[in-house]
Amino acid sequence: MLKLLALFTLFMASNSGYAQDERFIRKLLSGDLGVEGVEENKPKPHFHVASAMYEIDLNSDNRVESIVIEKKDSEDWLHIQNYERQIIYSLKFVRKGWESDVYKINLRKLSDNTHVLLVRYYEGHNQGDNFTGTARLYTISWENNDLTKISSLRGPEIWDEFRDSKIHYHQRPQLISLNDLDGDGYKEISIRHHLSTKVMKYLGKGEWQLR
Repeated sequence: MLKLLALFTLFMASNSGYAQDERFIRKLLSGDLGVEGVEENKPKPHFHVASAMYEIDLNSDNRVESIVIEKKDSEDWLHIQNYERQIIYSLKFVRKGWESDVYKINLRKLSDNTHVLLVRYYEGHNQGDNFTGTARLYTISWENNDLTKISSLRGPEIWDEFRDSKIHYHQRPQLISLNDLDGDGYKEISIRHHLSTKVMKYLGKGEWQLR
């Protein structure tokens, strides 16, 4: 009798667990599973650090937004917060190696109604015999002071450094400038190194052309 009772108890426990799993799957498939249930199981980062808030009025409404740089495990992020300190846009950088970091941000006007943040990002370096490190330009743009429609672009390299295990070493910085090259009312971004020039042209609605 005791054996039958034990088997019955085990059977009921197994069926109870199965029923719970079935209910969970049904909720998941139907969309009834709340966000809280998912967030509870979301793994927390092992390493996390954020910069101070850099305050700036991005849309000329006399209320300051803020920019925060965040490192989370092996990821680098830039967040834009509104005046209520709510994140309204996030940009994840493509990291390539050690000591990656955002080292310079400029706010510029491309036209009367278009603004852009020029973000210079050091992608990191390797730790092998042949040392290489690169930096890249990212753009964050918006039109008509509308911060609900922000766009970003991972642009070209703007700096590189190389050292091999023998004697060769170089640094190749590139000059960034903004000028209206074709007279259409929009400034192009020129990235120049010696006789080589790359031009980024804004086409509107977050679209760019590299030539």
